[in-house]
Amino acid sequence: MHHVLDVMIQRLLHARRTTAGLLAVLVCTLLLIPAVQAQSAGDLLRDLSDAHAERVSGVDNITIISTVDGSMAMFDQMTTYYTRAEDGTFAARTRMEGGMADMMQDDVPSPMQNDPFLINTMLADYFADSAAHEGSDTVDGHAVEIVYVEDMTPLARALAEEQGETFDESTEVTDVRFYIDTAAQVVRKIESKMTSDFGQGMPGGQSEIRTADMTFSLTDFQDVDGIRYPFTMRMELSGVMSDEEIAQMRQQMEQMRAQLDQMPPAQREQIEDMMGGMEGMLSGTITFESTATEMRVNEGPPEGM
Repeated sequence: MHHVLDVMIQRLLHARRTTAGLLAVLVCTLLLIPAVQAQSAGDLLRDLSDAHAERVSGVDNITIISTVDGSMAMFDQMTTYYTRAEDGTFAARTRMEGGMADMMQDDVPSPMQNDPFLINTMLADYFADSAAHEGSDTVDGHAVEIVYVEDMTPLARALAEEQGETFDESTEVTDVRFYIDTAAQVVRKIESKMTSDFGQGMPGGQSEIRTADMTFSLTDFQDVDGIRYPFTMRMELSGVMSDEEIAQMRQQMEQMRAQLDQMPPAQREQIEDMMGGMEGMLSGTITFESTATEMRVNEGPPEGM
């Protein structure tokens, strides 16, 4: 039984890394930047890059402490510390705490931990000539402008290479729409389709390329030392699991419940945390939500980092 649990845990962690890595590309693309009124998508992206550079010109380091929730929340709290290098780019260190954090490595490389500001410049470099301005809409009562990017995979590949990683060629991020609130100078929502090998993280564990719908919502914007930051960010990924896989997961959870009383307290707590996430996946939608509880600018590293 313990072998089965180990295999399930590793599969769930693989699914989390695969999804979080691509999610991180979307997070970082418009994180901490203002949107500017523009008539064309290309002008809008270039204006974003210019405005961003001005906004972070005096920033040397940022600490963000967040709690996490949702079916993909394998830990309870995340502390990320960004520092500016001599070339002006930012690098990050991340510490995860609670839940299954002991089974995960700190400082795991991912696009989220690359320069979240450099990516904004790269967005304009890659897509200013090909992005489309699709018109206007509203998000949560706020007027927004929609910028459409047909395929963001080249940017995802560039980010992997920037970190010396091997890019998973089975992964694609396409049909991306950014909902930009030009009045508040923020992005309120990102929609896309993500294609990747989701099968390995599912109950059957078989490699299978699938396409899922991803929605990323950014809310509760607050200004901290000139940086406007979404203190709540929520990802929803739907269409990843089949009805058969959901049924298999229900069965596995029942088997795990039957073994809980026989486990040492520490192991039982970890398995209960994992089961909580699995229960959230039974709806067919995978979720991950982070809520910033503290953000510090130019105050140096947090204790222990």
